[in-house]
Amino acid sequence: MTLGTLRETLARFIARRLSSRRECATIANGMPEQGRFSERIGVNPIRTVLQVASMDAALRNYLWNLLTIHCWNKLGEWSPGHPSTCQRADVFFRLVWILFLKWPLDEKPDNHNRALKVLREQFFQWKWYEVYDFIEFTSHNYPFGEGQHDSLLADLNFVLESELLAIGSSVAS
Repeated sequence: MTLGTLRETLARFIARRLSSRRECATIANGMPEQGRFSERIGVNPIRTVLQVASMDAALRNYLWNLLTIHCWNKLGEWSPGHPSTCQRADVFFRLVWILFLKWPLDEKPDNHNRALKVLREQFFQWKWYEVYDFIEFTSHNYPFGEGQHDSLLADLNFVLESELLAIGSSVAS
């Protein structure tokens, strides 16, 4: 199956799903199931354009915010007073530099906050598919605590569905 055929198939599948959900919601309570107030009252159009082979700024921000909530904010819990967790953070950033970015390790900032700043700059410059590559990499390599990985995946999949992304049923499993 070619990429174009896959995109068309996904677009039809998601359009059918969205259409039937909206119709059911409209019949049930007179307004669409999702959407902002301004969309529900008709001031702004309801978003129906699928993001195929693209990523708008809202989705990119949403994805970074999820990584911040589920991963980066946890770095603050990793302090030098807890060497095992600090070591796990260092291992994660080393993996990012060596395996994902493929950059020289001696160019990685020693401070986790500075390393994260570099990652953020890259994240907002990457092509849409590189963002998904990074999310997938992080999902497989970040040292999540108990239940954190499942929580991240659930939130990612919710966001991708709500932002009308047409790459499949989930970003990771």
